Amino acid sequence: MHNEGGTLVDRTSSRNFAARTVCGVVNSLSPFATAEAIDTSKPLISGVAIDGAGNPIDDAAVTLSGSETRTATSDQNGAFAFANLQAGSSYTVEVRKLGFLFNPALQNVAQLSGEAKLTFSGSAAAFTISGHVSNTKNSQVTMALSGDASLEVIADNSGRYVFAGLPAAGTYVVTPSALDSIFSPPQTVIVDLDQDELDVDFSVNSETNAAAGTVIPELQCVIDNHDGSFTALFGYLNQNASAVSIPVGPLNKFSPAPQDRGQPTTFQPGHVANAFNVTFTGTKVAWAVKGPDRHRNTAIASLDSQRCP
Repeated sequence: MHNEGGTLVDRTSSRNFAARTVCGVVNSLSPFATAEAIDTSKPLISGVAIDGAGNPIDDAAVTLSGSETRTATSDQNGAFAFANLQAGSSYTVEVRKLGFLFNPALQNVAQLSGEAKLTFSGSAAAFTISGHVSNTKNSQVTMALSGDASLEVIADNSGRYVFAGLPAAGTYVVTPSALDSIFSPPQTVIVDLDQDELDVDFSVNSETNAAAGTVIPELQCVIDNHDGSFTALFGYLNQNASAVSIPVGPLNKFSPAPQDRGQPTTFQPGHVANAFNVTFTGTKVAWAVKGPDRHRNTAIASLDSQRCP
């Protein structure tokens, strides 16, 4: 569609859907827009994002997954829609906006026919990420936060640091640095912040803390089930010489909830591939494990993860 005198005119000259290409020919340059004609005979998923008082939440990212994957953004009325869907197919719709928590964050539509209308209720929220840096040898440690917020703080004399007031639903990377120091872990990733994370700890590598090995969760690959869900295959690396027990909870959890998705609680030494699998809906799921060295490592499965052969 080409803007000509304030009117959008269809100037399409060719379409190649396999190559995701639409071409148009015009004799002047003005703003373009892409559009899709709605076939009213095909199913539709529509919805609205609102807060607790019923006010619209605009500019929320909406993801449709399942038989096909699409994205949309809620408008000034909080509304969104996905048209021309496949009858009888199953879909998952997820709504996200930085600084908001939605309950539920995603909804499933099975065997779609006609129009499915969804309502997502969200509320503004912010949380804290904090922790302790040990074995610093009195060096000044700078803690850098990146991702959906960029901040720097200096750890205090006891090694404590705090990042407060961080918007909910963000993904954040915490990275320590100090002169002539190598940290373990080098950084920690927190996905979909939905609560205060008060034990994001680090230490300077030394013979003292080398005895306690870390446990590293690993994503092998992801299977598209073509029914609105995906299956992620996870393994792990236990750097300890013997088996390690880590119960489900703050030290061994998935996000978003539920924390328990059938992950191991006993980790055998060495590398263990395809230890278990998790079926998930939505855009991503993250498995975080904190081993005997008290350092958290995270593996993330998403719609864009490597597909299983």
